[in-house]
Amino acid sequence: MFSEIVCREWNSIRVRFWSIGYKKRLSLLILLLLLLGCFLVWSSLMVDLSDLKFTQEKDDGVNDSSVWDKWVIANGLRAIGDIYDSCDHNEVRKKIGKIIIHYDPTERRVIGTAVANFTAKVSLKGGVVHVVAQFEGRTLYDVKHNVCKIEAATFGCPMHEGQELSIYEPFKLPRRIPKGNYFATAKLINEDGICLGMTESNINL
Repeated sequence: MFSEIVCREWNSIRVRFWSIGYKKRLSLLILLLLLLGCFLVWSSLMVDLSDLKFTQEKDDGVNDSSVWDKWVIANGLRAIGDIYDSCDHNEVRKKIGKIIIHYDPTERRVIGTAVANFTAKVSLKGGVVHVVAQFEGRTLYDVKHNVCKIEAATFGCPMHEGQELSIYEPFKLPRRIPKGNYFATAKLINEDGICLGMTESNINL
């Protein structure tokens, strides 16, 4: 029954197609070819993050073989960034966490997660999370978020000096994005302008 319906509909479409005239048929075929070409070009310029095939650029060399890098390898995880206790590239920074990524087949979404063991070196009663994202060297996003208004389950304000936190913050990522180099940072800065830590991601897709 179903096959008969499909055959009948296909015959109807075929009859209508051949009855519209030569010029209209040619225009329709050209349009379909253009759409197919655009789709193929678009597919070649995009990458599917759910494939998890990307390269994390080597960091500045400090703590490159930290316990966090070993943790990622030992658990078969994929990392797209690091978390440090300082925002200054010129000083010795301690790696205190990683940004990991996985594909959730249930939600059909790519999920990134910030995982870290964090000790506040100064108090925080307010301040910002300064997020900067670049693609191929061009800044696409540069925004300061009020840290006290961020919806986070494992950190926020206030914080007191010496407070120990176990950070675990998942966030959603787009499944398909353009191929190229991505560089992003997120700095946690208190009300006095002192940086408590930052995430840094530098990947090639």
